[in-house]
Amino acid sequence: MKRILTCLLVFAFVTISNCKQFRCDYKYFNKADGWMDFSLIFSKRVEYTNPQRGGRNPPCHCGSKLASPLNHNLASAMLSVVTEASIKCGLYTGIHAFFSKGDFHSIEGIPLSKIPHTWVEGEPDNDNNNESCLLMLSTGELADVNCSEPLPYLCYRKSRRAVLNSCGTVDNGLSQALMKRSYIFVYIIVTGW
Repeated sequence: MKRILTCLLVFAFVTISNCKQFRCDYKYFNKADGWMDFSLIFSKRVEYTNPQRGGRNPPCHCGSKLASPLNHNLASAMLSVVTEASIKCGLYTGIHAFFSKGDFHSIEGIPLSKIPHTWVEGEPDNDNNNESCLLMLSTGELADVNCSEPLPYLCYRKSRRAVLNSCGTVDNGLSQALMKRSYIFVYIIVTGW
């Protein structure tokens, strides 16, 4: 009995100390130092619109963002997901030119000139002056596309120490209803006037 208890404690300690769990639908990538949700790309398509103009970003959860190839490690992790999922059409990145045509920036505000990248031959072409989003192909090259095209995407959350709420998640919009012992989503959207 003592031996079994010792084994269980060692197993629990190793599991907790090596835990890289954010959410069950996100996978941790060491080279990207964060989590990516690659399950969404199989079932959802997104119309990525400008949140500044009343649109919404793709449904990335719990503080994650649309993944962008901000450095070689993150680009490599994104490519491994594209390869694993056999995506032929490419996927949206979080790089856009909503504020100034042709002046691309990541969601984090990093200009494209500071992001390592190569263009697909003939790109960027801004076809019909209507291509403000960037697509990453399975080759790792970028192309500008119309943001309303239905294409797959990845959500990414950088690794950092997280404080869990009473529901065991980092999502503060999720609170436990103590009376019903169930979970209720309560989101407060603050807007400026």
